[in-house]
Amino acid sequence: MATTPLLAFRYLRAARTTYDQLLWVQESIATTHSRRAAVVASRVHLPRIVDAARRLKIDLVAIPSPLDSEPPDSGVRAWLPSFSGLQLSRDGLYERVAVAYYRWKGWQ
Repeated sequence: MATTPLLAFRYLRAARTTYDQLLWVQESIATTHSRRAAVVASRVHLPRIVDAARRLKIDLVAIPSPLDSEPPDSGVRAWLPSFSGLQLSRDGLYERVAVAYYRWKGWQ
């Protein structure tokens, strides 16, 4: 039975954007003769990552990570302002800007 080479876990610190990180993943797959890679990322950012990977023709296994702090989803606390809700709102706004930037750059 033939085995597929495994792209070892690596952390890339030098990349300035997620797109740069995906270019590094693409290069790493080619260098190691792997077929695919797995990326663990926030579930808020994962759709943009998957779209950019698809455009780069990277066979990617996308693994969503949980939020650092989940906002309440039921009861009275779901209707009250919370720090976790503020963080999620910030991440969502960041993502909207990032998607617009990626489209402007032609990365998505």
